[in-house]
Amino acid sequence: MNRVTILLVSANAGTIIYSPRAKRRNIIIASTLIVVLAISLVTGLIVFYHQPSTRKPAPTKLNVNVSACQTNILQGGNLFAEVNVTSKGKAENVTLSCESSSSWFHCSFEPAKGTSNFTSWLAISVPDSTPTGNYSAIVTASGGGAIENATCIFSVVNASALSPYVIVTGTVSADNEVALTTVILDQIQFTDTQTDAITTVDLFGAGAHYASGEYSVVLQNEQIYDVTVTVSWGGAFTFDAGNLYVYAPAGNSTMHQDFSVWF
Repeated sequence: MNRVTILLVSANAGTIIYSPRAKRRNIIIASTLIVVLAISLVTGLIVFYHQPSTRKPAPTKLNVNVSACQTNILQGGNLFAEVNVTSKGKAENVTLSCESSSSWFHCSFEPAKGTSNFTSWLAISVPDSTPTGNYSAIVTASGGGAIENATCIFSVVNASALSPYVIVTGTVSADNEVALTTVILDQIQFTDTQTDAITTVDLFGAGAHYASGEYSVVLQNEQIYDVTVTVSWGGAFTFDAGNLYVYAPAGNSTMHQDFSVWF
């Protein structure tokens, strides 16, 4: 039997308006187009979501802090201060520099460079011939395109005759075996028993931040001070280290006094 194809033809144009074979072909074409469009859409989404981010990371922000400033330095003496450098963002290679308000001073850092976060020591040397008065030093931390400053203010005082000020130096140590491995001695504080004025300096030197540390401070001559030591031991603690009578005879502007704390 021959296959019969039924055709409907419009009366005026002779256009085929129905054919089972044509209908199947149109369905196949439409389905193919839908599949192709779906594949293209999915491929585009995959490419979009896997594109590398073009957003730039947030710039690094530096912070620099100088401790033990706003203090007195005798002519011919030195100032030592702890410099803490921290950063918000990725760690940066940071360089420290110092600009003084006077050409009389020499500033140095140990270390002068580091990767944030780190701690350095600032030393300011004051020649004997430096005029008395108030001075400042600007500490600058720069790295990764970021720059941050901190100001250290100090006074240079006269060291001649019966000096009104004395350079007191010494060592602070901890007095038990546990402290030798777990305690960090941070600062020593001198409180004037007459005026209640407080002078705080950081412990420094080869033993700094262990169970011993050295200090250097300028205090008023012929004055009594209460002495305390700040210790890090799972937290910050302050311990009484006794009293200090500051006295340097005429022609002398230095004295030495060691302290110890017991835990």
